[in-house]
Amino acid sequence: MKKNGSKTIKLRRATKKFGHVNCAIFTSIYTKMWFDSFRKGSKKAAKVHG
Repeated sequence: MKKNGSKTIKLRRATKKFGHVNCAIFTSIYTKMWFDSFRKGSKKAAKVHG
């Protein structure tokens, strides 16, 4: 993404216990919540993991 010009990339880890494949369900849920925040009228992405 950075190679394509994005300046707002943030890497997040669901937990240190899971690898790439095992954390897919968590990241899918976080991603859905992030997109849903825009559907609910947010002009700026909601913080869904912190």
